[in-house]
Amino acid sequence: MEILKKITELKKIINDSDLLVEDLLSTLDAQKNRIDNKEKKILELKEQVKINVEKIDKIIEDYNADS
Repeated sequence: MEILKKITELKKIINDSDLLVEDLLSTLDAQKNRIDNKEKKILELKEQVKINVEKIDKIIEDYNADS
């Protein structure tokens, strides 16, 4: 009887561990998605900055040409 009790207890511990692992994996996936989204946003912002710098350079160039 004692062995069956220990087996049942071990099964419960294994199931609990599996749930924790699934939860951790889900959390990691969510974090990865957030990081990917932030990296994508950063790349978009870098591109916008590049375009704006080019526009500013053109304005300065035109201003200096008119002077």
